[in-house]
Amino acid sequence: MTPLSGFAAVILQYHHVSSETPPVTSISPEQFLQHMTYLKDNHFKVVRLEVLVDKIRKKQPIDDKTIVITFDDAYNNVYQNARPILKKFDWPYTVFINPKYSDKGYSRHMTWKQLNQIAKEKATLANHTLSHDYLVRNPSNRPPKRWLYQMLDDIELAESRLKAITGQNHKMLAYPYGEFSLALTRQLMKRGYVGFGQHSGAVGHYTNLARIPRFPASGIYANLDKLKLKMESLPFAIKALGNADMVIKQNPPTLTIAVKVEDFLAKNVQCFIGSARAKVSWTSEDRFTVTSPNPLPKERSRYNCTAPSISKPGRFYWFSQPWLNLL
Repeated sequence: MTPLSGFAAVILQYHHVSSETPPVTSISPEQFLQHMTYLKDNHFKVVRLEVLVDKIRKKQPIDDKTIVITFDDAYNNVYQNARPILKKFDWPYTVFINPKYSDKGYSRHMTWKQLNQIAKEKATLANHTLSHDYLVRNPSNRPPKRWLYQMLDDIELAESRLKAITGQNHKMLAYPYGEFSLALTRQLMKRGYVGFGQHSGAVGHYTNLARIPRFPASGIYANLDKLKLKMESLPFAIKALGNADMVIKQNPPTLTIAVKVEDFLAKNVQCFIGSARAKVSWTSEDRFTVTSPNPLPKERSRYNCTAPSISKPGRFYWFSQPWLNLL
């Protein structure tokens, strides 16, 4: 068995690059430099996010060990601390921004002048909604359809601001808090957007462009020894997902995955919910279900599924299904 050739990429997600910000969403400048140095020393190819998305759309070859670097929220410390490091390596990166924050001149976030400066260098600027609101929680209990279209209007307005001020218009959206719903993603796809979550996993030609995974690399996930394995992960060739709406309707949810079984053995697929082993049941040669042994906790969690590669010893296929329990 051999893996599908030319289709392995990983997207890294950062927030703060600072030693003085909340640890849960931060990485120190020294740690960030270590991450970047490791990428260079181990011959990873760092590419622009929009280039990777275009290759997925067109089913074009993707170099193995391709990496994309992204930052959410456009914090000023990214400009001050990450930008000089990235300039040193001459690497592109993407910053997902909330235009309202720059409009209001919030001191923690980059100004439009700074954003336009990094855009002239090697930065892609993309959409993180107008003001970082939740996209699937309805605090006013408005009719669901009305709430959905209010969120879509917010996204479209943010995209318009980006285009008007920076000239960039990629229709790439990072979901705030990594939260999305099937209803939202369907409407976004109709409008030409691609969406990025905060659930882990590698990226390839079978990746659903409405829910592209990224590996968090800040806080507890900044440990380079653990991140190395993720940087070299491979994408499962997933043909279909059943019951995959992030917002759960039953607890625990059962996920159905249809996958091409190649370059790994079905018996070696393992799935976890946190540190607990999830139940994996194969219902056919290319289809299995995953169920948590216990009800999911409140708020966000995920099923993580992996399998060791046969042709690339030491590397793993990796897929993550995010869940949001609002029950």
